[in-house]
Amino acid sequence: MTKNPNSLSLKILALVLSTVFILSSIGCSGRSEPRNKAVAFEGSPSSSSVKPAMIMRVSSAYIKEIPTIAGPATPLSGFTLCAVGDINTGSRPTTYVKKYGYPEKNLRDLLGTTDLTFGNLECALSLRGSPVPGKRFTFRGSPQDASALKNMGFDILSIANNHSKDYGTIAFFDTLSSLDQAQVVRAGGGKNSQEAYKAAIITANGTKIAFLAFSGILPGGFTATSRSSGVASLRNTKAVLLAIKEAREKADIVVVSLRWGKELSTRPSTEQIKLAHQFIDAGADTILGHHPHVVQGIEIYKGKIIAYSLGNFMFSPGNAKGRQSVLLSLKMQNGKLISARVYPVYINGIKPTLLVGKKGQAWLTEIAKRSDMFKTLFQIRGSTDYASLGPPS
Repeated sequence: MTKNPNSLSLKILALVLSTVFILSSIGCSGRSEPRNKAVAFEGSPSSSSVKPAMIMRVSSAYIKEIPTIAGPATPLSGFTLCAVGDINTGSRPTTYVKKYGYPEKNLRDLLGTTDLTFGNLECALSLRGSPVPGKRFTFRGSPQDASALKNMGFDILSIANNHSKDYGTIAFFDTLSSLDQAQVVRAGGGKNSQEAYKAAIITANGTKIAFLAFSGILPGGFTATSRSSGVASLRNTKAVLLAIKEAREKADIVVVSLRWGKELSTRPSTEQIKLAHQFIDAGADTILGHHPHVVQGIEIYKGKIIAYSLGNFMFSPGNAKGRQSVLLSLKMQNGKLISARVYPVYINGIKPTLLVGKKGQAWLTEIAKRSDMFKTLFQIRGSTDYASLGPPS
């Protein structure tokens, strides 16, 4: 009996395609080494032009891939966001920061495995200006710190706080310029209110993420107006809600940073909780709080994360409680929160380091207690140095 040559060719083709599919699947599962990932910055609110994307390392533990026959594996529409608390390179002399201030290697490695890293810049970056008269604490770091933060892995920083104009307008403009030159995206401040309230949008793995930042702690002359530079005000709730709505229309995910609360308090106020829920209902997907200088509880509201205070990060606090901190890692996919992890951090001098073992688990247990008021589920496993968060049971 004569074989059909077309049938034979089809069988051979099917065998080849099956082999390619198997090899692709093997290459996309269980891979432990980090790989490069492009993150596109649409720019800070002041930037009319956008520079090329920076390259970040991404761990396969967070980003899964779909095997494909036609080419290399294609990432899903997901990304990871790492968020930390206050960064103040001006809380110690510049020489000290350069020698002791950068995160320990275990923390730098973790920052390198995420798509986007966010923090609150708690100082001006300038060599110019004078301290604001009558202000008890004024902080100023070096313009070179912007590049140092970029090299640590920071992609975006909030400047909506009560220290960004500590050395006046000229130092504030130096801060904006230093961040822009280092290609660190900024949110929550600018040369006028239009710029300060405008969302900074970054695209990661095909997902558009809008960042907004507002401060409720506002010394005189810090608030941006139509004619003066400064930061976006949290006190103008109507303007905040409008900014969230506009960002929602332009992005897949909206992250809102808030400078609020009472210093050294481990619990948010009833008004803060109400406001956070209002912002989530208006379109925010994640809320990241700062100012108390201690870590507060974490809530999952309607599937959205509200971290009421992330505490300090690179900061020289004046008390032991301020040295206990966290690193929040969120994985989002298709516009939804997929997983949330809390890593325990301790600050030595100004240098943050990951806590491991019994000390780390004890600190995670305390954070879980602070989150009891929200009935947030903390899963702390003995074999890991982080806690996984879940919605109220």
